[in-house]
Amino acid sequence: MSKKRILFLFGSILFGSATFAQVNIDSLFAQASREMKNGNLDQGLILLDSVLKIDNYYTPALASRAYLNAATNQDFNQVLDDLLQYSTITKSASNFVEIGYLYLENGKNDLAFQLSDFAINKGFFDHNTYIIRGSTFFELGQYKEAEQDFKKALELKSDERYAMNLLIRTYVEQGSLDKALAQANQLVEISPDDDIALGIRAGVLARMGKYEEALSDNSKSMQLAKGFKGRGYFAEKRAYIYQEMGNKEEACRWAVVAMRSGNNTPYFSLRYPCDEVLHFDLSTANTLLFRLKNPLDDYDFQGVKERLIGMGIAIGTPSEKEINFLVDKAQFTQLPITIDTVMVNDLKAEKPVNIAVFDGEYAFVPSTDKELYTCTKGEKADLFYIQCVLAQTADGKRSIWVDENGVILKYTEEGYTIFELLKID
Repeated sequence: MSKKRILFLFGSILFGSATFAQVNIDSLFAQASREMKNGNLDQGLILLDSVLKIDNYYTPALASRAYLNAATNQDFNQVLDDLLQYSTITKSASNFVEIGYLYLENGKNDLAFQLSDFAINKGFFDHNTYIIRGSTFFELGQYKEAEQDFKKALELKSDERYAMNLLIRTYVEQGSLDKALAQANQLVEISPDDDIALGIRAGVLARMGKYEEALSDNSKSMQLAKGFKGRGYFAEKRAYIYQEMGNKEEACRWAVVAMRSGNNTPYFSLRYPCDEVLHFDLSTANTLLFRLKNPLDDYDFQGVKERLIGMGIAIGTPSEKEINFLVDKAQFTQLPITIDTVMVNDLKAEKPVNIAVFDGEYAFVPSTDKELYTCTKGEKADLFYIQCVLAQTADGKRSIWVDENGVILKYTEEGYTIFELLKID
């Protein structure tokens, strides 16, 4: 027996073996945690191995080693062994679930399947375990098997909205649209004020050819959506609904709305070129936008109107009649509204600002995104495109777009926006 071992045993006799070992294990685990936190994963794993050689039932080390091996895609069999040991001690499937989702997120669907199937067969499962295995079946196109797993998840947790969503998608892939709609109705019943739930049902209704009902749900989703990004997402979905209806112009118009929200996908992925559908004239728009960026000294009415036409062309709507309507609606009588540099900087710094617009003075609250948005189609750094900061009143009924020079280029009231020839539902 080694001298080190003899000293260890002697210390155990004097001080109590359980207490001494526990102090040693806790210290080693704390050291392993520090190494992993500092990014020294290999050293962390060595220390975790040392902890578990002393006590194979030390659950924090079992959970940590399983997660570390899974995250670095190492020793899958060890992952299963550690998780089985952990779950046997804790009587919980939580770590199987956590690592199963980790594999899914990293595209390791084969490992996610093996892990969730192993957990289910060993009796350590909950609704999430079935969601994980069902998701891998779905990705493989095994929709019947996926359907059974999602149903099992709902048996275990009847109000699990994620499982409902996945089951709806599975029904759609199988062509069972009536079942998909029934499940979508149930989802909306559980969450009547949830934009995603209504959006999911809108998608099913569109697939069934019930376009007016789909547009109704989509409008509700857009009203409920929180933030600029959410609005852009549902504007995209609306563009695709109109595409399925065969309405090219409305599809492209809503693709423009999505683009203004930072979502360029529909504008460039619809079945037809929106530039042509909306009569987009890039060279003319660029010229007039440059004039708007560098205005003439006299802000006469015709000069303002030219700039309005330029912005109208930039979003694909150069109709003189529509531009005149916008001029009247905006009540542009003399000068464009301007604010000083301090106000612009306050908006960029996300501070509330009192600004007088055409129908009164309101407290405008800047958007949560400090970055300047592009007011028109084009890249942010392009010389000819204007960049704006968006601000709204607290109730969301009024919006302004202000360029970096303090010119208010857009003022939204009652659903209309200067330069935006769309009435938002």
